[in-house]
Formats: sequence, structure tokens, C-alpha cells
Amino acid sequence: GIRKGLTCRLEDLDYADDIYLFSHSFADTQAKLNNLSEKTSLVDLQINISKTKSMRIDKDNVNVFHILKKKIEEVDE
Repeated sequence: GIRKGLTCRLEDLDYADDIYLFSHSFADTQAKLNNLSEKTSLVDLQINISKTKSMRIDKDNVNVFHILKKKIEEVDE
């Protein structure tokens, strides 16, 4: 997440049916995606993989994000 003040961290932004996840590592982001996928399935919702995108600052990390073993498209902007 993004640090906001001394004790608060911004982990995500939610707007309408969009969710933006923030993390400092690949593992953190993948864990958040796994958790989100699990929680949505509990209430009979599905993540539209074709509309899901990832964007990262650390271009050296070549690992690909997945939801339910499906690759998430990476974008530059």
C-alpha cells in the first residue's frame, strides 16, 4: 500500500465497479488479487479478466499477475 501519514496505509481505491490495488511487491499484489478473487466468489461475483489490467513501476520484475490461473494484461498507461 501507499503510506498516508504515520499510521495509515492506502491499500486500494474503489470507484463504482472499479478497484485499484496498491502494493510494493509482486507477491503482495498477487496475494491481494487472490484474496479479491476468493471474496468475490463468496458473493457470486466474477472478475472480468478481459477488462482487468496491471500497471507497474518496477519494469525489472517480469512475473505476470494471474487470477484463477489466467494471465492479466499489463499496460503502460
